[in-house]
Amino acid sequence: MITIKQIKNIAKDIKEDKEWVNDSHTSAEHKGVCSGLDRLVGHLQELETTKDNNQINYTQTAIHVIFLLMLWFIFYVAMWIFY
Repeated sequence: MITIKQIKNIAKDIKEDKEWVNDSHTSAEHKGVCSGLDRLVGHLQELETTKDNNQINYTQTAIHVIFLLMLWFIFYVAMWIFY
């Protein structure tokens, strides 16, 4: 099972990766990714505090996040190649 702490660590790693940011367009994309990850973590923390000590399964959410990030990366690479 994936915990919220693991999701926070993954989000932190992704947000700290700025090697691909090299102009105003990629900077804007990076800001958008960071904003989305912050919103995801905030939403998960909100869910955690509203549950009455029930264990929350973050595995499915994490799979969706990873899938969306992979799609975003594929789109970014395709735009870079064909632009």
